[in-house]
Amino acid sequence: AQAILDQEERIEFESRCRMSLPQLDGSITFIYAKDFEESCRFYGEILELEVAGSLGSDVKIFMLPGSYLGIVKQGISAAANPPRCASEAGDTMIVGLICKCTEDVDAHHRRLVDSGVGSVLSVPQRNDTFGLYNMLARDPNGYLVEVQSFLKPDFLKPLPSRM
Repeated sequence: AQAILDQEERIEFESRCRMSLPQLDGSITFIYAKDFEESCRFYGEILELEVAGSLGSDVKIFMLPGSYLGIVKQGISAAANPPRCASEAGDTMIVGLICKCTEDVDAHHRRLVDSGVGSVLSVPQRNDTFGLYNMLARDPNGYLVEVQSFLKPDFLKPLPSRM
């Protein structure tokens, strides 16, 4: 009798797993900032990302096309062991910012150089291996930031618009 119940439970579980998940409403990437104010300035004032909201005074969320970027003061986290910023933990991610054209990448490069905030690692250049035009920088907490445009404009499937 127990084997039949176990089999019925397994069949019910497998049936639930095959059901489609509800569509996600969006995405957010969180990065941790030892220098919270300077990071907020880098993404807000220098890169001109619009503030979408905040979670208290230690988390600021910026709008990206189709997603969000959350800047979290280091030491604050919903995780049991709060993550550290990239300058302490090493490269764990890249903040990729997509531009429509090479001229836009050049404009972001000029802005980053002129700002003196963070550090610019490379001039914009064509990268035929990956089919993009890009430049690299580091934000004030050491995160790698890649500003890029794809050489083939239709390379990525467009994000669905929300109505």
